Amino acid sequence: GTDPGRLAECLGLDASRFKGPTQLGSGAGASEEDMLLGGGGLLEDDECFKDCAPLLLTSPGGTTFEFQGAVQAAKNVIDVSQLLCPPEAVGDPEHTLSRATLVNQVTLRAREFIARYYDGALVADDELERATDASNNHTGANSLRDVVLRPSGELDRLSHPDPSKKDVLLSRLLSERRLYLQLVHFHRLLNPELAAKRALAQLKAVDPKCKLVEADVHSRLASVEHALAAAAKAVDELRRKSCYHWVSLTDLFGVVARAR
Repeated sequence: GTDPGRLAECLGLDASRFKGPTQLGSGAGASEEDMLLGGGGLLEDDECFKDCAPLLLTSPGGTTFEFQGAVQAAKNVIDVSQLLCPPEAVGDPEHTLSRATLVNQVTLRAREFIARYYDGALVADDELERATDASNNHTGANSLRDVVLRPSGELDRLSHPDPSKKDVLLSRLLSERRLYLQLVHFHRLLNPELAAKRALAQLKAVDPKCKLVEADVHSRLASVEHALAAAAKAVDELRRKSCYHWVSLTDLFGVVARAR
């Protein structure tokens, strides 16, 4: 019954990894699974995506920049012209991404994460062993990668391939849960309709007397709406292929039927 966070603190580990309101289970990855299975409302919380990688794009001039998110333009935090070009090239059409280029780059970024998942890189659950493996260049890219690629639904933790570390458990560096969360993150950044709703909700949370309506906020994205919508659709098509996106009613109610 001892609090996992307290145990981690006593062992010199990062206690924050073992705390949190959504962590109903124990062990790495439990909180992400609880969040994904806990309903769509939890996926609206920005805190859920704080560990996700940013969406990096490359301008026609070769400059890499971070896509800041449609919601930032919808709230007027940044100008809409800053979404599709580097900060130093705002207003320069030669450095601004076209609709087709944006869709292609977003699709490539999403596929990079999918490929990284199938690469099967593993990491030790124990932080000390993780540091040791890293110092020995065993980050999952070589020997650890060959240990596992198990069918979905089987155990997601394995013993270390080194016999002297047989008690050390390994898990995927990029799990199914984290992959799906990353794709959801990209979709949230790009989707103009969702961005307008989120922006309006955040503006009214700050100022309850705000008289803006969703159409007013949405109009701020008009010049890039079609490009953003097309890129969001491309990510959504990949996201919909994940089992985490669907609930099998046959499996769900089949259990009930068999029980009766």
